[in-house]
Formats: sequence, C-alpha cells, structure tokens
Amino acid sequence: MKTKVHFILTAFLLFSWPVFLSGEGISVPTRVGHVTVFLKGAEITRNGSVDLTPGMHELVFRGLASDIRENSVRVEGKGDLTILSVRARANYLVDNKANPEWVALNKKRQALIRQKEALSVQKKVLESEEVILGNNQSVAGQNGLNITTLDNALTYFTKKMTAIKTKQLETDRKMKELDEKIGKILQQMDQLVSRQKKASGEVVVAVNVNKPGKASFKISYYTAGASWRPGYDVRVADVNKDVEISLKAYVKQTTGEAWNKIPLTLSTGNPSLGGNKPELSPWYLDFSAPVRYYMAPKTRTKTAQVEAMAAPVQQLDEVVRTYQGMITTQYDITLPFTIYPENREQALTIRKISLPAEYAYYVVPKKSRDAFLVASVTGWKKYDLLPGRMNLFLEGMFVGTSYLDASLPVDTLQLTLGRDRGIKVERKKIEDLTRKKTIGGSIIENHGWQITVMNTKKAPVHLIIEDQIPVSKQKDIVVEPVELSGARLDKVTGKCTWDMELPPDGSRSFLLKYTVKYPKNKTVYGE
Repeated sequence: MKTKVHFILTAFLLFSWPVFLSGEGISVPTRVGHVTVFLKGAEITRNGSVDLTPGMHELVFRGLASDIRENSVRVEGKGDLTILSVRARANYLVDNKANPEWVALNKKRQALIRQKEALSVQKKVLESEEVILGNNQSVAGQNGLNITTLDNALTYFTKKMTAIKTKQLETDRKMKELDEKIGKILQQMDQLVSRQKKASGEVVVAVNVNKPGKASFKISYYTAGASWRPGYDVRVADVNKDVEISLKAYVKQTTGEAWNKIPLTLSTGNPSLGGNKPELSPWYLDFSAPVRYYMAPKTRTKTAQVEAMAAPVQQLDEVVRTYQGMITTQYDITLPFTIYPENREQALTIRKISLPAEYAYYVVPKKSRDAFLVASVTGWKKYDLLPGRMNLFLEGMFVGTSYLDASLPVDTLQLTLGRDRGIKVERKKIEDLTRKKTIGGSIIENHGWQITVMNTKKAPVHLIIEDQIPVSKQKDIVVEPVELSGARLDKVTGKCTWDMELPPDGSRSFLLKYTVKYPKNKTVYGE
C-alpha cells in the first residue's frame, strides 16, 4: 500500500538549512483560509496546492503579509515529499495581480471598456447611415418633381435622420457615463497601488519530491499589521427595563493582503506583550550625592495640536460563537467576513447582553444645577468584558460617551446617561446663618446653605443629592456639623448624601449648616 507522507515543520527549526536552489522557484497559489486577530497582531493561515515532479524544488508562496515574523512561520505539506527548509523574505516588486481586490477592480474596468468599444462600433454605423441618407436626398425623376413624392420623401428623411441623431446622442451619453465609471475605477486602483507600495511578504520552502503528483500546503504566520479594539453600545429604553449592552469589535488590518470572505476569529490575547512573568531585582539603598542643576535658557516653542480624525466605520452584525479559554476569550465569526488592507476600522457586533440596573437621578448642587440620570449596573464582571469606550443611548437617542474600565475591582458599574432638565435644583447661601465671631483665642465661622429640589416630571423619581462640608487636616481646625436635614455624612470625605423618592410636581428643601473653629492668629484656606 502506498502512503502519503505528511510533514509539519516549524520555521524556526529550518531557517539554518542551506539554500541550495536558485532562480524564481515554483509559485504556489494560495488563498487566505482563516485569520485570528489579536488585540495587537494576527495569525494568518493560507491554503494552496501545486503539481510537482520528482526532485528538489523551491516553492514560493507570494502575496503574503508585508511584515511576517520569521519565527512564527509554520508549514504543513501533504504529499509524497519532504520539507527541507523554510524561510521568509520580502519582495519589493509588488505584483498587483496577486491582490484579489485589484483583480476584481481590473475585471470591472475591462468589462466597461468592452461596453465602450461596442458603443463605439454602434456610433460608427450610425455615422455611416447618416452619410448614406445625406447622399440620397434627390427625389426628382425624369418626369419632374411630384409634390406627393416630395412630401413623402421629406417625411421619411426627417423621421430617419431624427432617429439617427437620437441614437447618436444616446450613444454619446452612454460612452460618457462609461468614461466616468472607468475613471473612478482607475482612481480606486491607483489608491490600492499606493497603499501597497511597501514590500510584499513571501515564504520560500525547499522540498524533495519522491513521486509526481499534487501536493497541498497550509502555511501560517504572525503579522503585526492587524488589530482589534473593543467598544460598547449601551442602550436604555426605559428606566424600568434592563440595560442592553452590545460588545463591538473595531477591526483593521494593514498587512497588504486582502481578507476576502474568510472565517475570522477575534482573540483577547496579545502576543506582542510576551509571556514571561516579571522578575524582581535587588533593591539597594545608598546615600545620595548632591545634585547640581543647570537651568537651560528659555526658548519659545509652538505646540501643534493635531486632532486624529476617525476613519468611517462600517457597521456589521454577524453570527458569533464565544469560547472561554484558560487565559483568553475567542469570538468565532461564523459568516464570511471581508477586510481590505486599509487604515480604517470595520465594526461588528460580537455579543449582546442584558444586565439588571437600578436607576437614580443624581444632583450635585455645588457643581451643577442639572440632574444626571445614572444606571447602577450589576452582574457585568462574569462576562469577561475588556476596557473600551462606551456609546450611551437613552430612549433611542445618543446622549454621550463614557469609558468602561474593566480592571476596576467593583461589582456595580455606574453609567451616566445624561442630563435631565425636568428636575430643578437650587443651592442658596443663607446670609443670616453665615457669620464669623471671636471667642477667646479662637475664631468660629458659621456657614449655612439651603438646597431645594423640584420634580416637574409626570412620574416619581429616585433622587440622590450630594453635597459636602469641609474636612480638617489639622487638629487645631475643628469642623462641626450643625444641621444636615437627615443627610448621611461620610466623616472621612465630608460628603453629605440625601436619598429619597420625589413624587411628580413634588419639592423638598434641606439645610446644610456647619461651623469651623481655629486659632485667631491663623489663616484657614480650603484646597
């Protein structure tokens, strides 16, 4: 029985093999079979086959990523052959015909050119008809001019000439439209060529073939020219419903190769960080030597602030399978996905979750007279979410952005969903309660504020009011609360919190009174 030998060799074991072949080698056509995109970088797998004759051959896999990491290359071969060596190299003579996007554009251009050529032939036929018609305008016979004959001839001539001119105008219009389409395609092709002026990657494989036949290959390699970042759409339809969170992946690649309708996996791993744990070095203490400073002369500098404009993002919803590994999470996109090598992001939704939330209106009268709707979301930790920017939507309207810091050791995520002018807030100093007096060797200051809130909405609201009294850093400065109207006081931070339900058209007022006592020969300032 004949058996085919299946070899799997890793590139870094083979790079030392001497290169004994020369010439262009045998080009093996391949197409991208699968891509795993990490937070930084990607692993690309390609498949291809070629007919080989017995003997030693140098196989060249062209049109690969421009920045292949050599020690990541792996080649698998199926056939009656032995893989002798593998090496990666850069090809600075980029062949656009190896790019599926360029080939597709060129096919469209050729089809339009053929349409234009057909119209050009039609236009020449019409011009010939016009000449023939013009050369046969004479209608007088041997018996002289007949009025009826002349009338019929003029009618025929007018009708025929009108039809010819109309067809000529229509042909010219179609040819002009084709020229515009061809011009736009040429612009796209030029842009594609300019994006791909960097070198194209190649993998060269030396093989020894025992018997003739078809050999199939699978090559994989890592490239730094791709990445994805997480982002979130957070939607609240109603304060009586859960928070809906859509995890989005913003993917881009600048590898120089087109990923056309391929299976795609997104991984939360990041090979660029390396996998070695940090090591501690000895920590020595010593006396420091005097340091002499040199003051450089002042120079005027002008700082240029450059605002990075985000590339347009194409929104795509896909079917995704999620796998939780030991240290990473993977999202397999089950539908074919296309990402062309350009510096712009494409967005796809990879997970949707619904989380319970409690809603409350927060007001901080000392800082703002507006009320802010805040959702306190629980249960988010179990979904292994990544840090990322959040787009916030309330009742279908975009209300702003926030940031999810997934590293926070908290179980409750607080999302501010925007301002609500339906709750009126006023904070007014009470002049009769604000005074200063001297008693013995001390000064006592009295401060008083009145806080009033009103709910003008047609539904009751859960309202939380936050204010504060000062906190002393010195034992000679004594702060004493006098009246807090039932507020909860945090003695460490000085924060005062009122928590209540406010009915429709309801209002409440609160007093915030405190004293500050300090030596009269001192001056107190607040940070």
